[in-house]
Amino acid sequence: MPYHFEYSMTDNDFYEMNRFHQRNTPTVVHRMLVIRLIVAILVFYIIYKFTSYALPWGLVSSLAVGVLGFFAFPWLMDRRMRNDINRLKRRGRLVPLQNVSLDFQYNSFTETASENSTDYLYSEFDHVGVGRTAIYLYKTRNAAVMVPNRVFGSEEERADFLAFIKSKTDTGEE
Repeated sequence: MPYHFEYSMTDNDFYEMNRFHQRNTPTVVHRMLVIRLIVAILVFYIIYKFTSYALPWGLVSSLAVGVLGFFAFPWLMDRRMRNDINRLKRRGRLVPLQNVSLDFQYNSFTETASENSTDYLYSEFDHVGVGRTAIYLYKTRNAAVMVPNRVFGSEEERADFLAFIKSKTDTGEE
């Protein structure tokens, strides 16, 4: 059951691919966990100190800062990444691929993008990442081939493709 997909890579695709990679990199996941734990410890310490002096406004403000710090960190990371991508584009250092063609066969697949063609064996892939907007085939920890969800006609077709890729790559899913 070979598959063939053609799509145009948009700025949003590029952003979502980087966002998925950023959110699922073990280093970033651990960093987010550590920062959230530090914020939680600081909030509990402040609550303890303020409640011993019976200052209710301190309790409310420390809870608000804790909740804001806990939930705002991923948003701040996304905003910084989007600003970095825009800065690289303005300087001409980042030109995302425009037209991509993916031809999946039984033993390998071919990616054709901007007049360059690359053949891949399924055994070369490190893992398969499944995001909310695309499926990512990682050759290394930092290099992936993206198959956006919009190329599939239905959710069933996407599930069949994902099962096909998993059977060929024999890797785990992120």
